[in-house]
Amino acid sequence: TYIGVMLGLSWPVALIFFSSVILYHLTGLTTGTVMKSRRWAFLLCMALIFLLYFLVPQSSRFGLPFMRYVTIWPVVMDSAHIFPEEQIRAWRFLASIPRDSGGVEFFHWRFSDIIFTLIVQGSFILTLLVMVWRKWRQADSHLLSKGWAILVFGWLGVLQMGNALPGIKDGSLFPTSIRRMFKGNPERPGSADAFQICGFYGVLLLILLVIFIVMLTPSHDAQSRGLRRAAKLGRSRAPFFADESSAFPVVLLLSVTGAAAWAWFTRSVFASDWFGSDPGMVTFAVFLAVLAPASLGYHALMESRGGKWPFLAVVFLGVVPLLASAIILASARSTTAEAVTVAGASPFALTAYAVEMIMPIRDLYHQQSVFHTASGRALILWSALYSVAAMSLLFSLRRHWRQKRK
Repeated sequence: TYIGVMLGLSWPVALIFFSSVILYHLTGLTTGTVMKSRRWAFLLCMALIFLLYFLVPQSSRFGLPFMRYVTIWPVVMDSAHIFPEEQIRAWRFLASIPRDSGGVEFFHWRFSDIIFTLIVQGSFILTLLVMVWRKWRQADSHLLSKGWAILVFGWLGVLQMGNALPGIKDGSLFPTSIRRMFKGNPERPGSADAFQICGFYGVLLLILLVIFIVMLTPSHDAQSRGLRRAAKLGRSRAPFFADESSAFPVVLLLSVTGAAAWAWFTRSVFASDWFGSDPGMVTFAVFLAVLAPASLGYHALMESRGGKWPFLAVVFLGVVPLLASAIILASARSTTAEAVTVAGASPFALTAYAVEMIMPIRDLYHQQSVFHTASGRALILWSALYSVAAMSLLFSLRRHWRQKRK
């Protein structure tokens, strides 16, 4: 059988095979505990497993190398010496796995592929077990408590930075390393590679913040239950780490932490020997100005109003501006500057604009670029508007809790 072949080929492959099976099974189990409809639970489970195994590892091409270790591929490639060299090269390219370097570098340590894969998969398995256990213990509880959410968010940042910093130093983190591995010719990372991985990091960070906000924000019914329970105990509000309490302090902490991690990653890229120009601490301020209004505003909208408003905000502010920008670009009567300005209404586009503004590389083409000028104006305009909107929503959230406590 297939398992017997793997056991005969390499015991590390068999071990990671079983850990991968556990990870994907828990993914489906968690989905089933969250979704009420069996049909939608099945479809979502299949979609998540497809993303986890095929699409998520591809993010290693754009600056997130640890994500390739959620699959069995790195350990398989470590034991693939019995296959032809050309076939191994093709597999490595498809799985975004560089040539064998004798292990995985993590900060100043080096782990074998099997150990690091177990660390990454074990982290996800433990998190999913906590989610399932909380739902089995109490059906209306959040998937993660506030404390666990902080730990998981921080650990994901540690995994990313620990695995990315060595790759920045030797150049294996940049998209050019994948092309070089396949073509066999040397290629030095350029400013476009740095822009891609730093912008991609910002987009995924914003998506991750939205996911954590959805998991941590209490519904109106939960808020009322928490206040009634607190009143019986003679308190004015629910305990800080209770599911029923406001998630604002945790969302603020995650936003600041995320901006700091993003700035650390971006500064490490541009301060490396490949570019040699550190953009400085202004990077953190610019990134926080993009992440905080979007995350805090979305949280305030979800916690104070709930219902369909958060979903509509994601669609009409996150997706529609990007589609409108694509339509403008396709029009022969419009300029690139107009499309850039319209796309800036989406916080996802603002993450790319923020990276563009702090990039220290300034060649003649870059200085005269229409995108550079338009993105700078759009960044200032839309960041200011989102900041005002976020402040208004936070004041509305404060009034909401005051009315709840009466």
